[in-house]
This record gives sequence, structure tokens and C-alpha cells, in this order.
Amino acid sequence: MTIKKSNMFENFIDAEVLLPVKKLNGYVMHENTIVAEVTDDNCNIINVDLCPIFILRTKNVRGWIESRSIDMHRTNSRLLRKTIRLYENKSLPNELETALYSKCVTITDNYWFKEKGSNDKFEDVRLLSDKLADLALTGRFKELNRIDFMTPELTNIGSFEKCWRHVNGDWYMYKASEDKEKFSEIFISKLGETLDLDMAEYIEDINYPNVVVSRDFTNNAEVDFEPMVSIIGDKSDDFEYNIKMLRELPTIGIDNEVLVNQYLDILFMDAICFNLDRHEYNYGILRDSKTGLVCSMAPNFDNNLALISRDYNVNKYKAGSVFLDSYVDIFNYCPDYTIPEVDKATIISIADIVNEDCNTNFDSEYIASFVNNNYEYIMCRINNDVRYI
Repeated sequence: MTIKKSNMFENFIDAEVLLPVKKLNGYVMHENTIVAEVTDDNCNIINVDLCPIFILRTKNVRGWIESRSIDMHRTNSRLLRKTIRLYENKSLPNELETALYSKCVTITDNYWFKEKGSNDKFEDVRLLSDKLADLALTGRFKELNRIDFMTPELTNIGSFEKCWRHVNGDWYMYKASEDKEKFSEIFISKLGETLDLDMAEYIEDINYPNVVVSRDFTNNAEVDFEPMVSIIGDKSDDFEYNIKMLRELPTIGIDNEVLVNQYLDILFMDAICFNLDRHEYNYGILRDSKTGLVCSMAPNFDNNLALISRDYNVNKYKAGSVFLDSYVDIFNYCPDYTIPEVDKATIISIADIVNEDCNTNFDSEYIASFVNNNYEYIMCRINNDVRYI
């Protein structure tokens, strides 16, 4: 068979695609301290103690930078990048270019990237503004004569439309949320708090009815948040591997077994509240910003796809056995973990409060039965049925 050759479409070939990828040169910074030097994409660790664990584990600075970029698939992400004119009369930038535009600065840690030859200081790049908050959250266009400020929106990761707002000196995450998602997020936060677990607080803002709000749990980067992808890669479903790695982390002010128990608290809430969306980017650790040592798990956050958010079926009285059995296995693997005691009447009370706060009318009795049945399923199958509080 003879293959006919033709050059009739050669003008449609994007010349940029054929160009070699630009090599990365610069410094990974923690505040004003160089923690890694990058020369033509090759990474040299300078400060092991303060370096991002992701880079220590992989030496992949390019991957670390890309992981800090806003989700390219979010509609408002495109609007943001066009408003800022990131594309400079060419195609929209990729994750690397987008994150680098913001110097890789985020609200929740003190890391950033300083390109070679730059005179930037941390104090300058950390001067963040929420002027693009409405655009990031709602897509509402705001005419700007010039961009003379740093925005945290280009490093605000995740698939939901969201923004950071600076309110009375604190940063708050505003995340788009339908009624079932908002109810689930706030309910799980309140239930965890009632059980004395470390939870990110979620509230409603009456000025934004389709939004759920949460205060920055790092308190403007007093500590450094690192998602678990830094430590375990993509093994978020391998609970035993997570525990193994948490036991090996250098810590300050906390025993490693306490760290493990905090992780198990997150798994416990995921189990009884049917959270299928726990992944390596929505749980992690907090590091002391002076020493780099681990001081805690980050509080439990991002539960808007749990509970009734995707399946409000009053004929479904518990999560599936296959889902729950994986949690039974890990609790049996950790017999010293103290399982919190769940009370159905308390669950109903919390559901009623959240319904009132959110102006919703979801079935509190059903929700309480669903959560309690998941809890009872676990308690009936762990090896020691008297170890809860």
C-alpha cells in the first residue's frame, strides 16, 4: 500500500508546539531563604529543613510549580487569565506559566519561586490583593486599567469556582456551592467539631447564597500547609502507606502517633459521612515555618462532595459495604485509635441547625440514620467493640 504524502495542511501546524520546552532557572524560596536552586530544570537542594517535601521526594520543581496553578478547566480561570492579559497576544498560558506569573505565591504557605536575575523580595510578592475575587468566584467582569497588584487567585487550586477574600485582616475562602453541597460541607464541619475533632470551620454568607465560606486555617501562613501529595504521591487510597509515612516525618511539639490519630480522625469522618472525594490534594500536614518540622495534620476540610451532595435517596440507609469495609480494615490495623462515639440525637440536632442556617429543608431524620448506620456498621466489625469513648 502506497501512502500519499502531502503538505497541504502544513500551515496549520502550530510552530510553538514544535519548539523545545523552555528550561527552568531560578530558586525555590521559603520567605527570603533559598531552599533549592534550579538550573536548566536540574534541582539542587540547598536547605533540606525548609524545602517543600514534594521537591525533596521528587526533585521535580516543574511539577511542584504546576501543582500550584489554578485549574485550567475552570471557566473563570480562563476569564482571569484573559483579564490579566497573561496570554500576551498568543495562546493562553499553561499551568507552569500561570503559576510563575504569580511567583507561585499562595495564601497557605511561605513558598514561592524566584526566577534567575530577579530582585524580588518575599515582602513584595506576598502583598496580595483580593481585587479579582468577584471575577474568580462568579465570572463577573471588572474593568482594570492596569494590574499593579499580586493576586492569590492564579494559585487557588481545585475544580470548583472559588476565591480568596481579605476580611478584617484575615483571608477567607469563598467556594461556589449548591444547596446539597453547602449543607454537607457545613454539617460535616459542625459534626466533627461536636466530636472534638480538628475541623476547618465552614459557614454561610447571606450576601452569597450559593457559596460556602471558610477561614484560612494557616492564619496567613503562620504555618506552611503541604498537601499529602508531597509525601505519598497518588496513594491517597492506601491508608496503611499514609500511616507509614506519617510515622516517619520529623515533628515538633507532637508525637507521630498523634499525627496518625489525626489522620484516622479524617478517615473516620469520611467513612460515616460517605466522602468519596478524599484525594492527595485535600488533606495534608502543617509545618512549623521556622524549622520546617511537622506540627500537625491540617484540619479536616473540603467535604462538599460527601453525604447528600450527590445522592439524596431516602431509600439508601447507609453507604455501601465495599466502601465501609476499607475503613473497618484500617481501624482494625490501628487498634490503639480511639473511635469517637456518635449519638443519633446529636446528629439530628446538628442537621436541624444547619438546615436553619442554610435555609434548607433536608430530612434530618434520614441524614442522622444514614450517618449513624455507617457508624454502627463500623463498630460492629472492629475487633475491639469497647474502645470508643
